[in-house]
Order: sequence, then C-alpha cells, then structure tokens
Amino acid sequence: MRVLLWTITVLVAGIGLVGMVAGLTDHGPRVGRPIMVMPRSASTAQHSPEASYFRVRDRVFHNEFGHGTVVATDGPKLTIEFDDGGVKRVLDGFVISSDKAPRPG
Repeated sequence: MRVLLWTITVLVAGIGLVGMVAGLTDHGPRVGRPIMVMPRSASTAQHSPEASYFRVRDRVFHNEFGHGTVVATDGPKLTIEFDDGGVKRVLDGFVISSDKAPRPG
C-alpha cells in the first residue's frame, strides 16, 4: 500500500513540475490560471469586414455539393450544411440561392 501511495505522490509531483515548466514558456498554460478552451470562431482569427448576401438559414446551391443550408457566416465565407449531411466552408461566390438553382430535368 505504501508503494502505491509513494508512486501516486511521485506522479502527482511530476505532473506539477511539468505544469511549472509549461508555465515558464509562452507555449503552455501558466500555473495557477485555468486552461481556457475557445471555439475556433472565438479565437484571434481575423474576420472579414465584407458582409455576405446570404444569411444564416438561407437555402443555397453549390455545383459540386448540391443544396444546403447556411449555418454560419464570416464575411464572404459561409459554413453550409449540405443535404447529404456534409458541412463545408465555401466563399459566397461559389453558391447561388436555391430558388435560382437549375432544376433537374
């Protein structure tokens, strides 16, 4: 039992030492601060100042991926959930409104 407690103590101390070393570099979290996990959209990525013609929930058509629904916009960049289940990021110049899409014939 003492060996198990000693092993756990050594492991915990080792993890603490790694945490302190990580805190000394600019690549890791600082000791004593919580680790913050942010979604990609909330990171320091640059957002385009241009607005898109398309809005969230608009139905669109892409020549290669087919019909889909806009789920997010970032300037001219659209995140689209296509009817086949795939999610893609495309520029708004590559899609048209679904009501203007060619009908299968």
